[in-house]
Amino acid sequence: MNISVKDIDEQAWRQIRIESIKHGMNTGEFIAKACLEHVKHEEEGHSCEFFSNKRTLKTDRRDVMQRSLKRAR
Repeated sequence: MNISVKDIDEQAWRQIRIESIKHGMNTGEFIAKACLEHVKHEEEGHSCEFFSNKRTLKTDRRDVMQRSLKRAR
């Protein structure tokens, strides 16, 4: 499945590519792992200051994202 990442600047994209290569992954694998690790970290009760300014998703949007994640696993 091909998915685009919107509104990411070139420097950030380059850094994602570099990190994924260093870890022997493609960019999709790297982003997915980073996201899942972040969720796991939060579920363990740890907070990340960077993400402390969360915006809540509308219920319908959240449901779509959760279904997508379940399919991806």
